[in-house]
This record gives sequence, C-alpha cells and structure tokens, in this order.
Amino acid sequence: MLALPEELILFDTEYTAWEDSKETQWGGPNEYREIIQIGAIRVHGLTETASFMRFVKPVKNPQLSGFIIGLTGISQADVEQGDSFSDAYTAFLAFVGATPTFCWGSDVEVFDQNGELSGDTRRLPREQFMNLKPSVVPLLTQRGIDESMYSSGTLLTAFNLPEARRAHDAVNDMRNLLDALRELAR
Repeated sequence: MLALPEELILFDTEYTAWEDSKETQWGGPNEYREIIQIGAIRVHGLTETASFMRFVKPVKNPQLSGFIIGLTGISQADVEQGDSFSDAYTAFLAFVGATPTFCWGSDVEVFDQNGELSGDTRRLPREQFMNLKPSVVPLLTQRGIDESMYSSGTLLTAFNLPEARRAHDAVNDMRNLLDALRELAR
C-alpha cells in the first residue's frame, strides 16, 4: 500500500548534460550537473494545489548543449534570464516551507553539488527531503513493473496512461509522477 503524508511536495531538477553524461557519470572535462530548472508541486490528498518553477543560470557551463536543449526544451534564453542558483534555492525553500518533500532519484544530492559549486553552504535536510523511489519501487515490482525502464516523467506509461505532458520538464515530470502515484494508490 502506498503510504504518503496527506500533504507533500514533489520536486524535480533538470541539469546540464551532454550526449554521454549518464554513461560517464558527468566525468568529462568541465562537466557538472548544474541545475537549470527547479520544479515542484504541492500535493494534498493526491491533488495538486500549487506549483513552483524557476530557471537557473548555470555558471560553470553557461552554454547549454544541444543534447539538453533537445531533451528538456529549455532554451539558452530561458537560462540566461534565469535566477542564480542561490536565489532559486531560496525561492524553492520558501515554497516548500516545512512540508515533507520528495524527489524521484538523486535530486537532493544534485542540490548539494550545486551548493558546493556556487559556494552556497545550505543543504536540504534529509529528514524533510527524501527520495520517493525506495518506497515506491517495491510496489511497482509487485505489479510487474520494472522501474528502471522509466523516469519520473514517463512512469505513468507503465500504467497505460498517455504522456499528456512533455517529460524532462521539472514541473511536468512531477505532474506525471503524481498521475502514476494516483494509479498506484488505487
């Protein structure tokens, strides 16, 4: 059974990447997982009640790769007009408040890495910011769903639901994940 708080935040990040970043684990010269988009939705009773989105201007790799532009739909102009990491982080924390907050994967660590890159010493408290995957994967496995075949933005297709929103957009990914969580809760 899916056990979640009545009110929660689902959040996601999009970050700089190149064609082979995943395979090399961002091991190429000057490759960093710099956040370029933070998205979140506030959820009450598995219903979205508010949303948050900020583009973030990368510093180490200010020029986006064609790969990440094609994957996310985030343009160079979007990030050039975006917030600094610290400003976006502050706005994100204000949106979240004290609400239990969940990501799908390593987004908490990505925030920490970006804090180190930018000199921002704040870290997301692990008792509030958690990875949802460990709780959900066993439930997916019981249904014969191999989660490794899906991202947060495409998991809803495992339930034969159409992708109504573009994946690899931070807010859309969380809305798609919420659709999948609703199906899992049935």
